[in-house]
Amino acid sequence: MEGGSGIVLAKLILASLLADFVLQPSWLVRRKAQGLGGLLLHGAIYFATSMGVGLGSWSSAYWTVAIALAVVHIGIDWGKIQVNDAQRGGYWPVAAFLVDQGLHGVSIVALAAAFGFIPPEVLAGEVAAVWNNTRDVYVLSIYVAALFGGSIFVKLTTALFQVPSAPGETGVEGAGAYIGVVERLAITTLVALQQYGAVGFVLAAKSIARYKKIEEQKGFGEYYLIGTLTSSVIAILAGLGVSRILR
Repeated sequence: MEGGSGIVLAKLILASLLADFVLQPSWLVRRKAQGLGGLLLHGAIYFATSMGVGLGSWSSAYWTVAIALAVVHIGIDWGKIQVNDAQRGGYWPVAAFLVDQGLHGVSIVALAAAFGFIPPEVLAGEVAAVWNNTRDVYVLSIYVAALFGGSIFVKLTTALFQVPSAPGETGVEGAGAYIGVVERLAITTLVALQQYGAVGFVLAAKSIARYKKIEEQKGFGEYYLIGTLTSSVIAILAGLGVSRILR
């Protein structure tokens, strides 16, 4: 996507990010959850941002797509609010946020194409280039296997060496699994980019939070090391696989 179509799409994406993350203070988020007034105000800010960022690209088509995107944006945000009201706690807020941003992105591309800013054959070609590229599919498969399949493998492995918790000891439910996923994501990416030295910072950051417990409880230290090394080996192998595919 080059030339005029590419710059319009880039401006629309930038406007969406500015409206959602820079020009949406906490009081506006609360007001949106309270009723239609907050949603309409956010939609107006979104439209104004689209027009401001779009200077130099104004046309009747641009005005129309900016209005359409503001309306769609309000609808998507309303849906996210309903989900958050119905499903509180757990991973629902994070999932709702990711789906919300994904739908915003899809709506921008779809409406930009519908109003002629992206030639249909160019859009089809871009989509086909991603999904029909063997390299991209393999890279995505490796990440899915390392991040989520790795969680299961680490859990099964550490279960063989389970250490009883100390009386009264509590932790954040699900935090360990989440930390493991982020750890493997970081290490896999760093190894794929051949930034091996930075891997040490990831492991050091993880160990700092557990240092005192590792020092006081030998059994936990061994258990922690088993989980960390198992997770790290999975991530390193995944990163080497990604590096090999990309190069």
